[in-house]
Amino acid sequence: MTQQKRRRFVSVTVLIVGLMLIFGVGMIYFKLAPYVPLTLGLMITMILGD
Repeated sequence: MTQQKRRRFVSVTVLIVGLMLIFGVGMIYFKLAPYVPLTLGLMITMILGD
């Protein structure tokens, strides 16, 4: 694994964990529909996947 790939992997992992925390709190406090974070997560994954 090259240094840049590893850094990218770490940043993506941190981003996903952060999003999961935000969505978890959002769903608990604001009663968001479960598909909202899933859709946003898919969009972000596609953007990062390019």
